Amino acid sequence: MSLILDHTQDLNGTNQHRLTQLYTPPEFVKQASHEQLCGGEESLPPHLFGSVSRRVYPCHTKAATWMSALFFGDVQSQLPPSEVAGIKSRLIKSATHWNIQPDVEALWEKMAADAATGMLKLADDDFALVWQGDNDSKERHYPLRNAVEVKMASHWFGQYHDQFQFDDKHVMAKKILAKAASFGAMVENQELLDQCAGYGYCAAAEAAAAWEKRAGLTRQRHADHAAHAAGVAASLRSCTFEARDQGVRVKMAGLMDQFDRQTGLDKLYDDGGLERPEQVLFRITEKVASEFLANHVQTTTGAVYEKMALASLDIGHIRKWLGDDFADEVGGVMLDTTKLAEIVPTLPRPEAEMFERMTAAAGIPTFAREKTAADRGLTTNELAALAAQYGQEQVLRRNQPVSV
Repeated sequence: MSLILDHTQDLNGTNQHRLTQLYTPPEFVKQASHEQLCGGEESLPPHLFGSVSRRVYPCHTKAATWMSALFFGDVQSQLPPSEVAGIKSRLIKSATHWNIQPDVEALWEKMAADAATGMLKLADDDFALVWQGDNDSKERHYPLRNAVEVKMASHWFGQYHDQFQFDDKHVMAKKILAKAASFGAMVENQELLDQCAGYGYCAAAEAAAAWEKRAGLTRQRHADHAAHAAGVAASLRSCTFEARDQGVRVKMAGLMDQFDRQTGLDKLYDDGGLERPEQVLFRITEKVASEFLANHVQTTTGAVYEKMALASLDIGHIRKWLGDDFADEVGGVMLDTTKLAEIVPTLPRPEAEMFERMTAAAGIPTFAREKTAADRGLTTNELAALAAQYGQEQVLRRNQPVSV
């Protein structure tokens, strides 16, 4: 494919779109007509081109000169050195004539700096913040090219995330976390990033309670909003929405964020005692959920145990209740808690019931019980919701039934 040198050769406008996304053109360029940028039906005289021999880089107007400078800055490294100096000299001469020499020189300086750092080769996903402005202009901030830049972006996100709507925070947090994983970078605000990225869970009852609280806070000044919040809460209470579905909760977080901003409830974050949408809907992050799963086991009868509690079982006690074969399989002489945790979830229902009676006799209570788990094990999401229900900060051994 031949090299496109300037905007007169860029027939489908692809390069012009790419370059003007990176370098926002002045207003006089945005408002210029095709003729002002490229020339009319009649050919321009040779002296009005930056490259006389190639008849490219037109300079017949102020707008054409700036656009030619933009394209030249993009491809000059691919041109013969013998041509570069002459083209650059003629473009500067034209820019001086049109009183835009400082603009052109600043443009080239910025393009050279970006080329040196590889910025021109980066995609939007390589920046934490991509801001789409008016007239198709675009700004890209906080590059994510290495672990150091990822840490800087994480620090910045922690300081300024409240200035952005949830949908924007969601995109930025996912980018930062993806790059952090790619570079093996330890980021600040891990929990905040996980929650804004939607990497977490909550119980449906907690989501409903958050909407009910918002309904109560807005009932006097925003009756319509309050009615809407109450309706969402009622739907959650009746399980119309599946609060454990990540896609649903991401959409709901965006909706809740808009609700808070429109009603002024966002002023109650932190000191006012109101939790942000992401703090409610993604309260139990995947990290916490995985830790919960790693530290608990569940039987086919629905009983959930803490692994640490099972470590107190005596191998002789196990042999007495479940037989020699089972006892040998989980250690023989000394109990292998890891092996026990692997086998317990697979026990058929009769043996699982016997296991429950054995733990009760040994004084080991269940952490919780899932009432519908007799025919199926808890999913990752359900166990995460269970962790949310009980509170990860105080993991207590309890006997009371839990409905998840």
